[in-house]
Amino acid sequence: MMMLKNYGLSLNGANNTFSGNGAVNDAETMTTTFTGVITEILPNDTFKIEATRDYIVGKEKSELTLTGIVRKADINSSNQVNSSQVANVKIEQKGTGPLSRSRDKGWLTTIYDFLSPF
Repeated sequence: MMMLKNYGLSLNGANNTFSGNGAVNDAETMTTTFTGVITEILPNDTFKIEATRDYIVGKEKSELTLTGIVRKADINSSNQVNSSQVANVKIEQKGTGPLSRSRDKGWLTTIYDFLSPF
């Protein structure tokens, strides 16, 4: 027969604690050149333009679209315009991927928010 000696170990009232924290910060800067087209000729030698640029970062695909109005005088001999010379500029970003999906509400949440707005 084997005898076990009590070494003062007890599982009654045992506890385990853990504390921790974390943070992730991400900042990105991108400089790019757009290639665009004139979509409409306006009076006074001005043009409506539209330019699109696609890029992929990680698993996120994004499309940048720039629209605005440029003066003929601001187009240089290389057929380029500085972004500071685009009037009524609008830059739109559309993304597809895990980040974009996590930002969008699902249809069930949208219905719930509509039915109980308060």
